[in-house]
Order: sequence, then C-alpha cells, then structure tokens
Amino acid sequence: MGINANEAAAILALKRAGQVGGEILCLGRPELFVGRRELQRLNTAFELNLSSKEVRQVSRERFADAFLERCGFAKVISLDASAYEGASIVHDLNLPVPPELEGQAGFLYDGGTAEHVFDVAEVLGNVTKLLRVGGVALISCAANGQCGHGFYQFSPELFYRFFEANGFVDVRVYLFGLMRPSRWFLATDPRSLRKRIQFMTSEPVQALVVARKAEELLNLVVPLQSDYADLQWHARPEEIARAHAVWHTAGARWRSGLRDRIVYPISVLSRHMFGVGMPALWRRSQFRPLDPFIDALM
Repeated sequence: MGINANEAAAILALKRAGQVGGEILCLGRPELFVGRRELQRLNTAFELNLSSKEVRQVSRERFADAFLERCGFAKVISLDASAYEGASIVHDLNLPVPPELEGQAGFLYDGGTAEHVFDVAEVLGNVTKLLRVGGVALISCAANGQCGHGFYQFSPELFYRFFEANGFVDVRVYLFGLMRPSRWFLATDPRSLRKRIQFMTSEPVQALVVARKAEELLNLVVPLQSDYADLQWHARPEEIARAHAVWHTAGARWRSGLRDRIVYPISVLSRHMFGVGMPALWRRSQFRPLDPFIDALM
C-alpha cells in the first residue's frame, strides 16, 4: 500500500479541482514511492511551492504523511488490520466498520489495499460508510497483468456499477501501464456504450478510481454488470432464438474471415511494435488518452 508518482498526481489533480482539504482517511498506512526528481516535477506542475529542502526531506520519508500534509490535508488518518505500521485505527476490512467511524471521512484513499482483502464487497461497502456525503474516494488497484499480486484484479465496470448503484456521482476509472506510467486512459462507462469494454496490453495495468458520494443509502445495493442488466437479457425466448439465428447465418462466415485474416495478425504485430494490444488502440471511444498534469480528473 502506498503512493507512487501517478497516485500522487491524481491526488494533486483533485487538489487543483478543489477536492482536497480537511482530513484524509487511508486504507492501510501508505508508504511514499515518489523519488526526489518525481516530487520536484509534481511540485512544479501543481504549484506546491515546496523549497528544494522540503522536496528532499519529504521524498526521503518512508510513509506518505508529510507529502499528504503538503497536499493540503489538515489531518492524515490510516486504517489497517494491524498496528504494526502505526495505523491510527486498527480494523479488519473484511468486517463492517463500527458505527462511530461512519461518515467521518471527507476524502478516502486506498493505495492498493482492496485487492489484498478477501471480502471485496465488504471493503466497498465500508468505503461508502466511511465517507460522508460530499466526500471523495480515490482508489488505486490492480487492473490487469498482475496475477498473483493480490487476491484480485479489477475491471472498470465493477466500480462504475457499484458506485452508481450506491449513491455516488462523478465516477471515473483511469488506467495506466506500470512500464509506461505517463500514458493514462479514461475508461468509458460500458453502460453508456451499451457494450463491454476491453483493454489489452503487454504490460501490467493499474486502475485509479475517483467517485463522489452524493447521498446516503440505507442499505447497500448489489449491482449487475450492465449488459446483463440491459432489457435485451429479459427478452422472450423466441425473440432471443430469432435474433441469434439471424446473427449466425448472415454474419458467421464474414466475421470468421475478418478475424483470422486481419484482426489476429494485426493484434499480434501491434503488441510487438507498440506494446499495447490493438483493441485498445482501435476503441478510442472506450479508452480516451489524457494527461493528468493538464486534464481534470473530476
């Protein structure tokens, strides 16, 4: 659990948008994985106004408390399953948070905790409980190509569907490769496209999720993946059979030839040439490139 240069940029981009202030609650006590040169770049780009001495001192800290204070947070609180790293609050996120913690966070940061907790649904439920109405969540988690890092790797749709169903607005999911972290993509909500989205790369991918809590719900809502919730999945059996028959007879031969002769060869070649699968390059409507140093995240 920690804060790398991209996660730091996300926090500072939210600060620039007026979303940072008061206290920050971190799931796990985050370590700082930002070197002096990276911190100086962030200092310049986001106008932190740190002196060279401060940049050097902050970058040498093991934990991120000093950095977060420089970002504008008045208080840094951490919650972890044990006290071995000095967390402010000891609590197992597999269990519901106690009532006295509910609604206490104005900003919640998860720097890689969720994928290490078995009961992910409980973790997300705790995020909704810990945040007060108007509060912002920033979650960094493994998205693809990190098999074995934790229990899970996450799809953008999980966060779009969960937060949408549980009283959150301004939900955004950003992806970046760990080998080329300067290349960011905004994942489009699959529901708006009415189809699934796929991001294929030759490197591990991290997701950054931003969402604002707009209302307090009495009970947690369990979401459905958008294409399964769509009305077409509730059509009558005879309508489904008719649609499938037309699809397979009219297009099967054309689709098969296109896939075998064009799509697969180009996809394989692109991975060697560009380091990213062609589906990600083709579907600009699904994944829009952006620069966190310039573009607003929320």
